[in-house]
Amino acid sequence: MRRVPRAASKGEHEATACAKLKEMPGIDTSARCPVCVTVPRPGDRACRVCGTVLAAAPEPAPAASRRSMIPLVALGVAGMVALACLGGGLAALVVAAGRADPPASGLLQPTSTPSPGGIFEASEVRTPYSAAPLGAPVRVRAQGRELLISVVSVQHDAFAELARLGIPVALPDPAFDYVLIKLRLQYVSGPPGAFMVPLTTHEVMAQGQTWGRTALAPAPAPAFSGGMLPGPGSSYEGFLPPALIPKAGQAEAILALQFQGIPGEIWLRLG
Repeated sequence: MRRVPRAASKGEHEATACAKLKEMPGIDTSARCPVCVTVPRPGDRACRVCGTVLAAAPEPAPAASRRSMIPLVALGVAGMVALACLGGGLAALVVAAGRADPPASGLLQPTSTPSPGGIFEASEVRTPYSAAPLGAPVRVRAQGRELLISVVSVQHDAFAELARLGIPVALPDPAFDYVLIKLRLQYVSGPPGAFMVPLTTHEVMAQGQTWGRTALAPAPAPAFSGGMLPGPGSSYEGFLPPALIPKAGQAEAILALQFQGIPGEIWLRLG
């Protein structure tokens, strides 16, 4: 009597199919039973086909730990941006330093240019920035006359000299002293006859500030204002009333001279 083979059970069919699946290339079996590659169901501790004890599945990383990386990444990006900004600022400072103007010495550089013969026109020396150099003549025209005005001498720290000449001036503060200025006026051309030097007012600029003449302090003789010129071709020299200015600014001082009846100031360097 021929024996009829026993039909395979459902579990044996699954085991056989799983074994064949395990042998097929390209199939990921890392999450399956290591023996029959059956896919376990959630909570299975043993393979439901072959009974193999399954290893515990690794716990997924907590969401909090993944989220905790976000602030760190953001902090790193913010740090990189800050460094970039700092680097850009430093670069801008270096460029600005390279382009910066040289430190001012406090001395206003002359910008005026003398006319032929080394004579400046009064219109060219109307500001301290265009003041005529020490001793350079400036042409002034008044009442049909051509006159030349220039600085003859400048005496710094003149308190002792003023006291010797009998000029009543107060004892200055230690940081200040008097400056004594002598001018020359030349009568170049014009109507014949005597010409009186017009009255003048003046200030002296030092350290970027103008300083008026000392109150009630007269000019030593001969005084510039009120002097007489006999006629064309003559000249006259005289002193201005003393001016009190800082000692530190005497070497760069500039005179602002105003003739009565002649519009505009004339700026002359005193050093």
